[in-house]
Amino acid sequence: MKLINPFESFKFWASKPLDTALAYLDKYGKKPAVLLDPFAGSGVFVYAALLRGLKAIYNDLCPYALFLARNVMLPVQPETLQEAFDEVLKRPIDIDILSEDGSVVISKGTPIEDVIKWFYLTTCDFVDEEKGKCGREVVADYILWDTEYIAPKTLADDYAYKKALKGDQRYRLFIDTICNTVTLDINGKATQCYAFTTKDVNDKWEIAFDKDPEIWLEKRERGKKEQGAVNQVRAVLIREVFSRNRRYPILKRIKCPIHGSLTQPLNDDDYRKIEIIEKMIYPWQDFIPNIQLTYERDGKTIPFHQTRLDQIFVKERMSTMEESEFKERLPKLKHCFTKRNLIALTALFWSIFSIKDQNIREQLYLVFVSNLHMNAKFDRLGNYGRWATGYYASLDDFKENNVLNQLLNGWREVKIAKETVWQQNSGVEKFVFDETWDVKDFLQSLNEPNKKNVLWLRTDARKLNEHIGRKIVDIVFTDPPYRGEAESVQYFELTAFYTGWLCLDKNWVTRYGDFSWWKDEVIENEEQGKDMLSYYSLLRQCFASIDAIVKEGAKWIITYHSPNKEVWEGVRDVLITSTGLEPPTYEQVQTHKIRAKGVGTFYVTRFGSIGEDAYIVLSKRRGITPKPKAKLTEREFLGLLLKKMKQEIVRNRGIVDWEMFQAHFPAIVLKHGDLFSDTKSYKDFFYSVTIPLAGNARIFDRDKIGEELYQLVYGKISPKALLTRALTICGEGQKEISRAEMDLKILPKMDGRVSNKTRTYILKQLFTYDPIGNKYIFKGHRLKTLERWFPKTKRVTSVPLLMPQELVLKIEEAAKKYGGHAVKELRLNFQLLIEVRGIKFLININDEPGVRRFGAGAPTDEKKDTYVVFLYYSLAQNQLSSLASILTPAKLIAVPYIEYQKVVDAFRKYNPEEKLSSFIINA
Repeated sequence: MKLINPFESFKFWASKPLDTALAYLDKYGKKPAVLLDPFAGSGVFVYAALLRGLKAIYNDLCPYALFLARNVMLPVQPETLQEAFDEVLKRPIDIDILSEDGSVVISKGTPIEDVIKWFYLTTCDFVDEEKGKCGREVVADYILWDTEYIAPKTLADDYAYKKALKGDQRYRLFIDTICNTVTLDINGKATQCYAFTTKDVNDKWEIAFDKDPEIWLEKRERGKKEQGAVNQVRAVLIREVFSRNRRYPILKRIKCPIHGSLTQPLNDDDYRKIEIIEKMIYPWQDFIPNIQLTYERDGKTIPFHQTRLDQIFVKERMSTMEESEFKERLPKLKHCFTKRNLIALTALFWSIFSIKDQNIREQLYLVFVSNLHMNAKFDRLGNYGRWATGYYASLDDFKENNVLNQLLNGWREVKIAKETVWQQNSGVEKFVFDETWDVKDFLQSLNEPNKKNVLWLRTDARKLNEHIGRKIVDIVFTDPPYRGEAESVQYFELTAFYTGWLCLDKNWVTRYGDFSWWKDEVIENEEQGKDMLSYYSLLRQCFASIDAIVKEGAKWIITYHSPNKEVWEGVRDVLITSTGLEPPTYEQVQTHKIRAKGVGTFYVTRFGSIGEDAYIVLSKRRGITPKPKAKLTEREFLGLLLKKMKQEIVRNRGIVDWEMFQAHFPAIVLKHGDLFSDTKSYKDFFYSVTIPLAGNARIFDRDKIGEELYQLVYGKISPKALLTRALTICGEGQKEISRAEMDLKILPKMDGRVSNKTRTYILKQLFTYDPIGNKYIFKGHRLKTLERWFPKTKRVTSVPLLMPQELVLKIEEAAKKYGGHAVKELRLNFQLLIEVRGIKFLININDEPGVRRFGAGAPTDEKKDTYVVFLYYSLAQNQLSSLASILTPAKLIAVPYIEYQKVVDAFRKYNPEEKLSSFIINA
């Protein structure tokens, strides 16, 4: 069975890989044994111990860490969890949501899912030259915000003048080209100011650059024209001269069923909705996280080390900040959210809180927190990661993400994690979970392998010996509080983001704790009054206490991540002086390379680390084994070649051929070495990494060359333009293309090049689908409509029949987002394979020959535990019965095409077969 790390679904800083932990326990964790992790965090080492049949003691002061570890490991029947999740989304609200004037905005009895959707409902504003404005109701995926920066004109001019005297004209050029001149009231006085926004910089940076390229290039090591050169000056001006004046939404990202994914300016109705939200009375005020992100120390209130007040306290639309709070400048957790997202989140929290069973409620809290940071003002466009900075700071160009979308994203990941734990607990792998919170119970059960095998503690590690009282630990496997080259990971401050919500449930506080633990945190934090020496002193006391409960001859496995020799030598000294053990020197440490999920920061994402993690078994000293220099690989060859071909490929709108390839690769061979010994091998290699289009025209295969190289070449080429070009050629040549040829021969050539949504959108623009003839008709020809097949009184033609590609997307979305099922795209007889707990559902959209091919050609074993879901347009009962007999032992679920919504709804459920049972055809 594939090893799945259930902790991957959750953000926890410096969490370690499960496979590495298991490898060390396989070598050093001989049963029977007790493992202790005194700084257990997300609990990976404890979970690894349980998987290997050891008893384990989990300890961590952090309430969120304990909650996360326990609830990830706690086995819960997946069906029970899915039913509870559905209950949360369908729960009708118990009050009217009101405006300040008393009018009802959202009525009592509206399901939570619809309540949240309302906040993001908008319209598609795409304008077609012939048909006019689209106007379809859609749900926004996110809203993009911008910030206006201002500076008094005299101040900015003086700063630019001083820079010019030092030979730097960039600041003067930036102000003159990008800034606007406005008059603002500052301290009761009309003041001439310069102002600019992020959008201004994005729109005008090239104009500023082109006015005098040399003054920009001489300050940049890269020596090339790029926006980063102008952004560098922008950042200095914001830091030194300009201030943030206001923040506001400007754009929305939508998915229109006709026009696809679009980014559009907000329209008048969008701004009216914002005004409505601003006047809303908070409906569930008891579930607003009002905690201050501050310390109370020595009679002072001190903001967290990780807060950035200048970015938090900015006037903005849909603000969650009262005027008094704005003046006080003490940050609160609620300030991290727009009012729209805060109300949506409080609605969700209220619905989860309404679940009576605390264990199930906590499982739903797992879903709530899994993507919570993506609902704050911490995200922006691009591959920005999961709260990558680790700061409490409202980004100036943040994305206001759709809360429901983020919840569903989290649900899919949590569902996989919980199914993994449930399967392991059910006997697929040996995993016994019998928890206790009582030290006495744990000690009394030491000699009973499957009883009380995990002890939960939330205590100061300096006092572990007081709680345990005797030497019982065989293995210490831990990752001590992390201290980087420059700063420590601020666990208390970062987890307060999640704890601030969870503490709204008093039962949660009783079980896991509150915010007082920072006083005992092992950390370097000036705001807490702890310096580097404090950190070492606290760590020394912790290890001395740990040593007091560890058996003679026990294994100590310490994992530590720090690129700094001085920091490690300090930790080494702590271990020597507190335990008498002799860890290796910095130079002797053998490290494991851990795949990075985040780049350019010491704060890691939910899994792995950014540099090298040292796993140190203290009974041995392990040296570093130098790695031989790698030879030129096919991937390195491709990287060099594509960089050389990039400009020509872009000029050619993404199309390549063998002649172009042949013109470039000899130079790479001469400079970097030969990859093959003959030209034919290079030609075969070229054909193996490209996709044929028509004639000699090809494009590079995204899957074969990898995402990084693909983006290097195709990042600036519109996928829509490329696919439109290819399909137009096919359409003009054939006029009418059979469904089989389009789906099995033409579109697969583009596989990996564009998303299903983009492909469906373009296909719909160029072709019309005829379900009777099961073919695509190029729109260059006049097409007979399907109106005559439907009774006029029903006006069926007012809602166009979904194309097969659109229907596939709907089913796929329902199965993935809501059902949490595994979905795989297919290309031959079926469009989708959906796996539900070992049962296969093969989806076929109006392709009877495909069903028959499978029935006649597939072996019996392949048909077992299989449902064929066939959406058909016009077949008689006897024809369906004939299909069912061919498919045996697979079962046929035949659904009329016009009833497709029942299929979509079924795959939102844990057991889709129950919802589709009425459509089963007996052989």
